[in-house]
Amino acid sequence: MLLKKIVIFTLLSVVGQQVLANDFYVGAGAGISSSNDKQTMTVQGQAPITHDFGAISFTGSALGGYNFDFNNGFNLGLETFFTMTPKKSTAVDPPNSSYPSRTEDFSLRYAYGVRALPGYKMLPNVLGYAILGVTRGSFSLNDTGAYSVTSNNFGVYGYQLGLGTSTTLLKNLDARLDFIYTQYADHTTNAINTYGLLAGSPMTYLDSPSSFSATLSFTYKFNI
Repeated sequence: MLLKKIVIFTLLSVVGQQVLANDFYVGAGAGISSSNDKQTMTVQGQAPITHDFGAISFTGSALGGYNFDFNNGFNLGLETFFTMTPKKSTAVDPPNSSYPSRTEDFSLRYAYGVRALPGYKMLPNVLGYAILGVTRGSFSLNDTGAYSVTSNNFGVYGYQLGLGTSTTLLKNLDARLDFIYTQYADHTTNAINTYGLLAGSPMTYLDSPSSFSATLSFTYKFNI
């Protein structure tokens, strides 16, 4: 029993010396996001129609997390985030030019999630890190009659991969630049076709959204 206590105490002592949890932080940032969607639209009895949506817009984000610094220069950040993207998307021309007001569009509205930032101090005030995250995005699919009459907001999960760097500006203030790729799961929307000889037939939209963003953020460390 005494030996067990000694082993546990020794392990805790070693861990305590190697890991210094000292930086709770909050931050906000802005940047540019490229949102994309590969859409396959299938009407019963017809060959699938494919669309490649794409839009570039400004994005804003808020985040908060905790840094774990290791004595050998390695660092691990764990954070939550919320990202808002202004609603903007590329409209698809309607299949019949005599109906110019009928369009279809697809938009990323916002996303939130958690991510890990394993990094290494390249210089005393400069940290480089990888970005590994899980996110949930909220999307909007609207078709005003180009192929169906559909308005659907839905959420899907995805993963994030990226790289970033952080620089200390003041004692408690850091600036960081993140480059992040996000891939979301496929989502199917059911509808009723409104165009052509097969009007009234069941149809589906299969969307595979993704995004790439570059964001400049400023974080404030509380140094607990």
